[in-house]
Amino acid sequence: MLRVITALLLTLLHAAPAQADEMTDLRRRRAARAPIIERLKDEGRIGETSNALLRQVHDRDLDDRVAPGKDAPRLRKFLKEENDDRQAQYALEAETSEEKKRAIIDRHARDAFARAKPEHFLRRGGGEWVKKKDLDLILLKSRGKVGETHKGWVKAVHDGFLSDPVDEGRAGGQTIATFLEELNASRERLYREIAKTTGQNWKEVAEQTGARHFREARAEHWLKLAGGKWVKREGLILEPEEPEKPEKPEKEKDE
Repeated sequence: MLRVITALLLTLLHAAPAQADEMTDLRRRRAARAPIIERLKDEGRIGETSNALLRQVHDRDLDDRVAPGKDAPRLRKFLKEENDDRQAQYALEAETSEEKKRAIIDRHARDAFARAKPEHFLRRGGGEWVKKKDLDLILLKSRGKVGETHKGWVKAVHDGFLSDPVDEGRAGGQTIATFLEELNASRERLYREIAKTTGQNWKEVAEQTGARHFREARAEHWLKLAGGKWVKREGLILEPEEPEKPEKPEKEKDE
């Protein structure tokens, strides 16, 4: 029995340095890829998923090279190498800690989502790709923290929510107040750009967008009415948008 225990201890002692070396190699390879990954995310070609793996946003990009030059790997191979290393790292972390592998994957996914820039693409489960800024808005609406207004802006349902973090699982991150300030500034720029092409007042464009957001809201989402009252979409009756009437032909007009 003593021999068995001794042999087991010796195996563990030899395994620990080997695991440490493997982890060092994994992190070194991933660090070398990191600048390319960040650029590909900025270009909208890849994104993080809730499984803590990278995926292509469009399948058509898989055979493109990740950088200029014939020596640069194609995106398909680049993603496979990065994801293989990620999965190996998660497995090693599970072997050397009391944390279960699924919990480790979820933690890495949360960290990646939290670090993502507003324009980076993210995907939960088998859902569609959405930009970080849009995903944050969806989550905040589903939690009842923010809602659409009739004037085309997003506001906090209660002022007390403004100091809350956007990502509840990450302390010290962006606050809802900062998020809304950036989001509404982005919306105003968009409204002004649309107004230039339509000849409308940009505030009119904003209100039309607000009306559309009201119609598209989910039942549990909060909406702020013209009088300043917050109501849930399920309790709000909206007038259907009237279709535009086609102009009569010139012949009919003369008659």
